[in-house]
Amino acid sequence: PFEISDLPAAGYGGDLQVGVAEADGRQRSFNVPFAAVPNLLRPGSWRYSAIAGELRDQNLVDAPKFVEATYQRGINNWLTGYAGLQASDGDLYRGAVVGAASTTPVGAVSPGVSGSRVNFSDDRGSQSGYSARATYNKNIPSTNTNFALAAYRYSSQGYADLSQAAQWDDLIRNRGMNGLLQDSGVERNRFSVSLSQSLGRAGSLSLTGSRHDYWSGRDVNTSYQLGWSARWRR
Repeated sequence: PFEISDLPAAGYGGDLQVGVAEADGRQRSFNVPFAAVPNLLRPGSWRYSAIAGELRDQNLVDAPKFVEATYQRGINNWLTGYAGLQASDGDLYRGAVVGAASTTPVGAVSPGVSGSRVNFSDDRGSQSGYSARATYNKNIPSTNTNFALAAYRYSSQGYADLSQAAQWDDLIRNRGMNGLLQDSGVERNRFSVSLSQSLGRAGSLSLTGSRHDYWSGRDVNTSYQLGWSARWRR
């Protein structure tokens, strides 16, 4: 018996080609199909990031500085946990996320929940909210089909990311806007799906679609995209 425990992180999925040299000199090889989903790590593996910078947005008069940290760890063969924090200067924005990724016989799933709090300048009050999301990933090696991502996210009316918070606060401080702006384009539901199919020498086919609706009652945004790609010579 043996275990290969030093494999690097992998992308969508595919086949691992394993070659075995037996003690008596015999050689044999076999393929091990695999599928991966974002945030899913092997047991004992971990990944972290730390960021400090300034929000890049040419439409802002005053761009806030911020810090961000994330941590992920593979707990066992089927479960990975992750968490993250984000904060800006001036107490404008605070955000946190916690979630997990799990592999199942029918594919890999990754649920998570985020929370945010925005404190507006000039004593214009504050708002807070949450966003829940779930993603699904499935690779079918026998047909070279990759059900790359099916994602659903629901956000409460008071939820905002750092970019939204900075835009709202900039309007209040520099452009004379009154009141809170949580109705101006806050997303309520988002659903997206992506499917890719290998056609062998004929290339590959991809299909994506998404649907967004908003708290403000603005028109629902729905889009579809069909693509084909192939290689010609080099």
